[in-house]
Order: sequence, then C-alpha cells, then structure tokens
Amino acid sequence: VSADLNTELTALINNLRSEKSQLEGSVATLKSQLVTSNSEIEKLQERIAAKNGYQLVGHNLVLYVKPLA
Repeated sequence: VSADLNTELTALINNLRSEKSQLEGSVATLKSQLVTSNSEIEKLQERIAAKNGYQLVGHNLVLYVKPLA
C-alpha cells in the first residue's frame, strides 16, 4: 500500500470516527428532548382530563378517561 493511500485511508477512518461521535451526541440529545416532550404531553393530558371531570387512565393516540366522582 502506498504512503498516499495509507494517509488517505487514515484520514477517512478519522473522519468516520468523528462523524460517528457527532451522530451519537445528536441521537442522545434527541432522545432527551423526546423524553421531556413526552412527559410534558402526559401532564397536559392529565390536566385536560381533570379539568373536564375525569381521571386519565390510559392512552393510545386516544385519551381514555373516567369520571373523578
């Protein structure tokens, strides 16, 4: 293997490692944002149900509620 090819391969490997690290950081940030958003959505769903006299007991793209009393 020529020295030039070896240098290019080393640079390519280093670039891939850097991009992988950046991608992993982005994925971790996105996961954190999704967890935060999900928690906020769940709290909002519970508040809406309680405001209307219900207790949120489950959901699946649809809210399932029952009267508080």
